[in-house]
Amino acid sequence: MPISASSRKTCLLAALSAAAFSASLTAAIACDRRIPLAQTALTSAAPGETLCLQGGLRSAPLRIEGLHGTATAPIRIVNAPGERVVFDTPATEAIRIRDSSHLQLTGSHQNGRPGDPYGIAVQRARNKGIRIDGASHDLELDYLEVSGVTFLNRSAAGIWFNGTGSGAPALGLDLHHCYVHDVGSEGIYIGPADYYAGGPAGRAIHVHHNRVEDTGWDGIQVGAVRQDCAIHHNTVRRDSRAGEPGQRAGINANDGSRCAIYANSILDGGGTGLLLNQPAGGEVYDNLVVRAALEGIKVNRNDHEAPGAIAIQHNTVIAAASHGIAYYDNHGAPYTVRNNLLADLGGTPLAGTWRSNGQVDHNTVGDLAGLAFRDPARDDYRPAAGSPAIDAGAVTAIATDLDGVPRQGAPDTGAYEYLPAPADRDGDGIDDAHDNCPAQANPAQRDTDGDRHGNRCDPDFDNDGRVNFRDLARFVSRPAEIHVDLDGDGQRDGRDLDILRGFFLRGPG
Repeated sequence: MPISASSRKTCLLAALSAAAFSASLTAAIACDRRIPLAQTALTSAAPGETLCLQGGLRSAPLRIEGLHGTATAPIRIVNAPGERVVFDTPATEAIRIRDSSHLQLTGSHQNGRPGDPYGIAVQRARNKGIRIDGASHDLELDYLEVSGVTFLNRSAAGIWFNGTGSGAPALGLDLHHCYVHDVGSEGIYIGPADYYAGGPAGRAIHVHHNRVEDTGWDGIQVGAVRQDCAIHHNTVRRDSRAGEPGQRAGINANDGSRCAIYANSILDGGGTGLLLNQPAGGEVYDNLVVRAALEGIKVNRNDHEAPGAIAIQHNTVIAAASHGIAYYDNHGAPYTVRNNLLADLGGTPLAGTWRSNGQVDHNTVGDLAGLAFRDPARDDYRPAAGSPAIDAGAVTAIATDLDGVPRQGAPDTGAYEYLPAPADRDGDGIDDAHDNCPAQANPAQRDTDGDRHGNRCDPDFDNDGRVNFRDLARFVSRPAEIHVDLDGDGQRDGRDLDILRGFFLRGPG
């Protein structure tokens, strides 16, 4: 008689006995080389190699130069399993990546600090925390913490990426799940900022799922990226604290950029919440801007060549000190301003130069009380029952809201869709519609791979939609990955295996 799928599952999991599991905890991680603290330069590595940085304090900067992986075999630089790498240096930059490609710098190994996902941290540098230049391209940076970067000159930033020199474009960067805070200039700068018509343009820049807090200048600035530019799911708080003119925005898509900017939350900024400054076009949707010191959203496209279309849709702007959405354009390129929700503004809800080739409609304007938000005292601006934003929008191609909730039929205006009588099946204080594990209590909502399934219900490590043998093999062979710590206690152990058992041959969630 053939063995059933359920029997195969039972046999397999039983075979992974407690003894075998304990032995696997001490299995060597796939570090091809261990880089000691005394080594300050990485100048050679083969495609596919993994270089593990020894944990501890580095007072000298680290230079990474001339490392070239391939698209299928990138070079990986990571904190050693169970160890945390901390840069505290008086140098002008803590880490410099130069003339390198197909390289990943990641702090994603567990670091011995439960609840801290950043295995590599910069806590002091004089001008740049991480600098990328010299024709570097096709890089990935993730799970890095950068702070304590002081202002030495106008090129300062927590994370800084430019091309071979002034005006050179940025080519290929996936920057995600980083925490940049307490820096004197921009939090994240991707340049250049001085693009003009006919100049070189960047491509393939993705900035997402980052936290940026307490910056002197812009929280995030991206310039001259015209192909495959996406800035999404970032949270920016208290940007632009220095009040420097021309450097005051939570997110700034600067000269010549054409980006999709969506699902970001920008709170308590010292300037404009979301700025498109001389853009080549773009889409701005599902963003939340709260208590901006200037405009909530501003488009300034009066210089350079005539740009492409811009769409500003389904954004929520609360308590901006100036205008809600300001749009200034001398070119007359097409635009759409639709389905936005604007409340408690210090200036005009919709200001600027509006032309006949634009569409401005289905925007909801009011005050906090009249618009009926769920809990504005806690910055929860999802619509409550009776809100005039419910079903007040026009149908667009934007299929989901800031929480990922589908828009069906007539959409609500603003960044959120109304969901009546939210249930909380697992009792963790987060309603099911916004809970990334609705059936398992996880009040921290920990989601280290950013796939909208919390770790507590996501042993689908390869994200193929099903927990299977490949996920089990990864669980056993990569004990230091933060993703396999399903219960968030800082280590992979039998409790995490029990969670995996419960989802085996099922999907996550």
